[in-house]
Amino acid sequence: MQTSQAAHSLQRRAQIGDAEALRALLYSVADGLYSSALAASPDEAQAADLTEAVWRAWLGELGRWRWRESLLGSLRRVLAEEIERRADEQVAAQALALWDASSEEPLFPAPPELIQRLAETLIYAVPVVRGRVQRRRRALWATLIVSVFIVIGSSINLGGVLFRLAGGQVQTVKWQGLQDYVRTQHLDWLVRDLMFNLNDPQGTDKPQHQVLAQVVTVLEEVSLGPNEPGRENRAVIRDRLESGNLAWECRNLADDAAPADRPTLMHVTLALEEAQNL
Repeated sequence: MQTSQAAHSLQRRAQIGDAEALRALLYSVADGLYSSALAASPDEAQAADLTEAVWRAWLGELGRWRWRESLLGSLRRVLAEEIERRADEQVAAQALALWDASSEEPLFPAPPELIQRLAETLIYAVPVVRGRVQRRRRALWATLIVSVFIVIGSSINLGGVLFRLAGGQVQTVKWQGLQDYVRTQHLDWLVRDLMFNLNDPQGTDKPQHQVLAQVVTVLEEVSLGPNEPGRENRAVIRDRLESGNLAWECRNLADDAAPADRPTLMHVTLALEEAQNL
């Protein structure tokens, strides 16, 4: 019980950018991470390079919105993705098979100088992770406040909402809540404004332009859709979101956006995640 509670506390602290928790986590995973990297690399130098690349990429995800995986699970996923990018899926599977999280005697201990470099990376990553967490919390609170005002403004329809909930029409109520939020906040037009403000939409800003264009399409489908959509309508929107990984891409844009644009992208990301769960 104590071990489980300690692990949960470590994960919770690491997720919000606690430096000591992240350092403790590093020491617990360094050997397994390096062993897998070595199994997928031709020599020790490239294994160390792969280990550092995975560690940096994983830290780049930490603190971003909803964390649906355990920290160890997410680290293994990032490792597999990086190996697949450099080699192939089979090599990644074989490398991960060597990483036994419960083993007390790892195959290849990580070199001390490599662990030192990974620890130094934390010095720069911790403030960034904490900033992401703070922005996420502010966005969630802002969304809750807006939702409260929307509910108050729509209180006249409260009886109808309760009636539909009692009748088992949960998905319809969720859809209408999302639809009302997109419409009242004019999210599709706000995203269009972001598109128009890009400096080079056909050049360096083309990836951002493509993501925002797809986001506008989804928001318009929600805003202009029927009040009681069928299962097929919701499935089309989910497929569009998943095929473009739009919620994730919009989340990344929010993290890199100018301060004036970040709140809009945060609200849009929340709307996309809600649409994906319908």
